[in-house]
Amino acid sequence: GALLGLAALTRYAGLALIPAGLLYVVLRQRRWLPALALALGAVVPLAAYAGWHGSTSGSAAITQRNGFFLYGRVASFARCRGLHLPPAERKLCIHQPPSQRVIVGVWGPHSPIAALHGEGSVAHRNHLALDFSLRVIRHQPLDYLHAVGSDLATFFSPAPLLDKEPTAATRWTFPVRFSDVVLGGREVEALHGSAPPDLGVSQRFRIERGPARFLHSYQAAVHVGGPLLGAFVALGLLGTLLPGPSERRHAGLLFALGSLGLMLFSVATTVYHTRYTIPPVALAGPAGALGLVAALRALWVWLELPGSARIASADSAR
Repeated sequence: GALLGLAALTRYAGLALIPAGLLYVVLRQRRWLPALALALGAVVPLAAYAGWHGSTSGSAAITQRNGFFLYGRVASFARCRGLHLPPAERKLCIHQPPSQRVIVGVWGPHSPIAALHGEGSVAHRNHLALDFSLRVIRHQPLDYLHAVGSDLATFFSPAPLLDKEPTAATRWTFPVRFSDVVLGGREVEALHGSAPPDLGVSQRFRIERGPARFLHSYQAAVHVGGPLLGAFVALGLLGTLLPGPSERRHAGLLFALGSLGLMLFSVATTVYHTRYTIPPVALAGPAGALGLVAALRALWVWLELPGSARIASADSAR
């Protein structure tokens, strides 16, 4: 439980692992005391961090950015017509129709979030963005579910990884020349291999062409494609329904739900990004392996049955 709490502090989406862990403990132990112990173990680091954060910033919270990220989630479909808003939150309204919007980064100077800079502390501005976003979700629940479902499906899309996030994909691509590198909105090549002065980085950069080409080629070819990721999760869930040792079925369920929870939490609280694919893979792989073992064993047992027993087994399954 403490490790799951620390995971949530390392990456906010790690909160999704805690319910999966609780379900696993309840299924394995059949008692509430171990589940309570896990929950308390998860709460301790979260509460300690929130207390430390409150003592240093005046706001007891795990993060002061969740409202900004959630605003990025709703910005593509939010409509302020018919929505009751406090005066300060009206600055977050986007007046173009949703079909005509060009969504800019939440942190960019042209984002509506920038209009809140005169509204007090970061914690207060985050609260305004969070309140606005929750009002929009309550006002447009179907649009919110559609946006979340569409981004969740992107994880399993057969499209190349970098094509799923065309506006920011170059950030995650290993460069092979300075013309591929943009820092602070400026090309490093135009600065003769140096970072923009306002970033405070004094040393010059260089690119080792051999390793850079290898990493660039490796990244283009070696990754878990969307359909394979979906197959891993599906196999993990399938394995929980097949006969076999309860330890294997429960472990498969833990890994599958943990992987799916990480993906769902990410797109429910902000928009899809290519980098969000990496953590779920670590859990989807074991889920797929456990599910595949269960499926192969079930198939082997079924093939070994005599013909009459096989028909009776199929009728019983139906």
